[in-house]
Amino acid sequence: MILKPNYVLGFLKTVGWFFGLILLVSGVIPYFRGQPVAWPEIASISVFCGAFLAVGICVMFTPREISWDEEKISLRVNFPRSGEYTWRQLEAYSSWGFRFGTFLLKFQGMQSYQIVPVCFPAGDWRAFLSFLRTRFPEKKTRVWFGPSPVRFGKK
Repeated sequence: MILKPNYVLGFLKTVGWFFGLILLVSGVIPYFRGQPVAWPEIASISVFCGAFLAVGICVMFTPREISWDEEKISLRVNFPRSGEYTWRQLEAYSSWGFRFGTFLLKFQGMQSYQIVPVCFPAGDWRAFLSFLRTRFPEKKTRVWFGPSPVRFGKK
């Protein structure tokens, strides 16, 4: 199976999400507290910050391609580096995989891949998570210290 991102759609979703969040925190909440709100400034800051963060997510945290089969996985990424691994090299993966969260995937001898799945089609991303959860349930890790898995008594 192959996962390929749609960067334009992911960018737009991310800009919208951050735009709404910044607008809520900087404008709506103060407005309901009775404080004056400069809507044009808040809107322009929200668009700029949303676009800046969306570019960062698309470039740094979205692989160009994830392909896998029963034997191996291949990740084409910008950071840290692309690689091909056998499933025996899988150390851990994070238990969360929601659209705007950071999903972590750790292989032996490599730093963790940090993936924000917003650019991937939702059904394809769910298929990838389902593959991991059904095939490697013992590798699911709930506790991470930054990008490092904390596995109590597990290999």
